[in-house]
Amino acid sequence: MKVRQGPARAALLSTLVSVVVVGVTASAASAAATPPYEPDAGAAGSITFYDAAGTAITSGTTSTPVGYAVGSAPLTATGSKASLYGYLPKSGQAPGAFSGELLAGPTTFPIAGAPAAISGSSNPAVQPVAGDLTFADLTHDFPNTATDAYQGLYQIRIKTSDAKYLATDIQISGSTWIQVYPAPSGTATTTTLAVSPAAATPGQTETLTATVGPAAAAGTVQFSDGSTALGAPVAVSGGTATKTVTLAAGAHSLTAAFLPTDSAAYAPSTSAVRSYAVRTATSLTLAKPVSAVIAGQSFRVSGAMKGGAVSGKRVVLYLYGDHQAVKTAALTTSSTGAFSYLIRGVVNTSFRAVFSATATQAAATSNTVRTLVRTAVTITSPKSGTQTRTRTVAITGKIYPNHPGGIVNLYERRGTSYVLIARARVASNSTFRFVRTFARGTHVLQVRIGATSTNAAGNSSLVSLREL
Repeated sequence: MKVRQGPARAALLSTLVSVVVVGVTASAASAAATPPYEPDAGAAGSITFYDAAGTAITSGTTSTPVGYAVGSAPLTATGSKASLYGYLPKSGQAPGAFSGELLAGPTTFPIAGAPAAISGSSNPAVQPVAGDLTFADLTHDFPNTATDAYQGLYQIRIKTSDAKYLATDIQISGSTWIQVYPAPSGTATTTTLAVSPAAATPGQTETLTATVGPAAAAGTVQFSDGSTALGAPVAVSGGTATKTVTLAAGAHSLTAAFLPTDSAAYAPSTSAVRSYAVRTATSLTLAKPVSAVIAGQSFRVSGAMKGGAVSGKRVVLYLYGDHQAVKTAALTTSSTGAFSYLIRGVVNTSFRAVFSATATQAAATSNTVRTLVRTAVTITSPKSGTQTRTRTVAITGKIYPNHPGGIVNLYERRGTSYVLIARARVASNSTFRFVRTFARGTHVLQVRIGATSTNAAGNSSLVSLREL
């Protein structure tokens, strides 16, 4: 019986023995991909795995130890004992520097009483016994967190006292292992994975469908989320296997691994990783700001986010003008999901907030709110209080924001009411001009512009003119 060795002690074994376990990369389409570090110069041959009955196997479950592991070649050193080790490959490290641990052995070989395929070989061989470590133990003790071509890879070696060792690569997906190097001799298979619906919210069920080719290949499919098996393997029927699951909120890396019933006839294969997100529905609501502001005046746009964790989220506020969205600000929500932004000197009048999807929350777009900008009308000449004897006076001024071609109206106050006395068109530079003849006396004048689809009406200040 073997005592499990922790990573610190097991790291010392990196110069001893090895078999390789290869994990799924995001682009892997089958189990035939060659690990980045193969061929390994330290290996004198490969390993064949057998079940307890002596049948060669190229796949299995990680929690069940193989029946036997037999090398393909003899080693030169004297001795008749061999052991099985497992290692964690890492990018940038040579195989001799990998860390790992003892899985099984030592076993005296040839193994007496073993099936003929094993006992008849004089090559190094190991027979795991009760209490020895499994591939599941190896992945527990040395978790593989790589996201590159080394994702999920492990190296398992058979070693005697010789400097050389024997090695075979396998691929682990969830609770399933698959031999990938040397590639199994059976007919190659492919496994693809589909997930529906395309996006889900927490509590919603998802359907995983694996399609195995050729369709005649018999076996099972193990669905996994990262290194976690999603229940028991599912039998393949007519080239497909289906499983219904309920995934938790967050990001998921889903795979489907096909294990053939007859590994001599068909090779195992694993689907590409399918990235899938379960996101909480969110919503954004903008409150209606002030109905109209003077052009250039500051005002505040406020809103709130709902759905899932709402504190500290990034919300982007856009303003719309001339049918184009312009990013105004990236805001951070409060602990209650509230956010606001002070708008300064903006002519555009429509606003909308957008929340981009995260691993756990769906995207959301708010309602559109609108604030009319009250047009600023300024009489630049004459100044209020001006006295003149010219009778004919030019009244000039400026409009903001620009209303080229718009109509401005000149009013005179008479008693308690205002009387329209002239109209003029706004020039391309936003200016206007009236020329009027006034009788002797005091005249109180005001220039007004009407409302448009984007701007509220605007009035100038009163200007007092005295004709002597």
